Amino acid sequence: MESHIKKVTHLIEQKILFTYQWSYELQDTIVDQCDFVILPIVSRNENILAKSPNRLIDGLQRGKLVFTNTGVNSYEPFRNYTYFGGDDLNYETPFRYAINNRDEVLRRIKDGQDYIDKHHTPDVIGKQWIEIERLV
Repeated sequence: MESHIKKVTHLIEQKILFTYQWSYELQDTIVDQCDFVILPIVSRNENILAKSPNRLIDGLQRGKLVFTNTGVNSYEPFRNYTYFGGDDLNYETPFRYAINNRDEVLRRIKDGQDYIDKHHTPDVIGKQWIEIERLV
């Protein structure tokens, strides 16, 4: 993990990789300007199990390949549409994958957008809330 941190630090120092603190107000602008969305899971805190896939969905909807790793249950349905690393996300591997597999990356993004259109639209989510309300 320490060598990955050094590599990422070097990329940031060379102004090849830019990082942003998440901000609701700036999310649209930042995601539109980026090439990839990186959502690393660096905590094994049990509270992370309740994390929503909102930022992952936003990246895919905007046509960006999302890099993430295991650890968040709500990300699992998107495994085929994103780049999933192992327990520790090695940043070099997904960049190489994206550069060397352009057609597959574009297919993954498109398939992810289709999945979102079927399962995460306001209409679908609204119907789920109505069903929950009916059961309660």
